[in-house]
Amino acid sequence: SGGARLDVVVPTGFSEAKRMGFYRAMAVRNLLIEMKLPPGRIDVSVREGKAAADASVVRVAPRR
Repeated sequence: SGGARLDVVVPTGFSEAKRMGFYRAMAVRNLLIEMKLPPGRIDVSVREGKAAADASVVRVAPRR
């Protein structure tokens, strides 16, 4: 009800992984919008992490 935070951690230095992580986050965002969550209450973060980061995981947490 308060909103959602989407977080994707991608491997450092791989622009393709960053792009794919962004697309995955946008797909989850679109699903939340279809579930009637206002777009203004969804925060999206795609950030670089360790080399072993899994860009296929989109973590969803409540926004506070």
